[in-house]
Amino acid sequence: MSTATLVSSCRYKTPIGVLGMSAGDKGVFRVSWTAERSDSSRVRHPVLRRAVESLERYFAGEGEMLDIPLDHSELPVFHREVLKTLREEVRYGETVSYGVLAVMSGRPGAARAVGNAMNRNPTPLFVPCHRVLAANGIGGFGPGTALKLRLLSHEGVSV
Repeated sequence: MSTATLVSSCRYKTPIGVLGMSAGDKGVFRVSWTAERSDSSRVRHPVLRRAVESLERYFAGEGEMLDIPLDHSELPVFHREVLKTLREEVRYGETVSYGVLAVMSGRPGAARAVGNAMNRNPTPLFVPCHRVLAANGIGGFGPGTALKLRLLSHEGVSV
């Protein structure tokens, strides 16, 4: 569990399911798929309101979600660096392999460690780990490869 000060949480219904989001004083620190109903009409926290608006733009095909502050302070330094590189360098509609992301992050040869960082990404969609592919195919994705393919298709990527 994050030691970030929990300020607020919400659930938001998207075309790919209901997302649970939690934000602390430094930004969004958790995004996960949930079976619970959406309650986005009651979002009061300004960062979470911005996150919902950003997700609406993303699912309308309007691109990136870079304006949302994220709090990855609980992650190991390497994971924070990889997530930051992915978020800043791999754009909407692009993909990258685990190995190339390792090189981009200044850690050539650390493809497996990059895969571990993707697996532990606490803020999927805002840090688009669905854009990271295995050298020989689609690779993994916590919520499932069908959802990964759906997100990539939404961005105009065919795998």
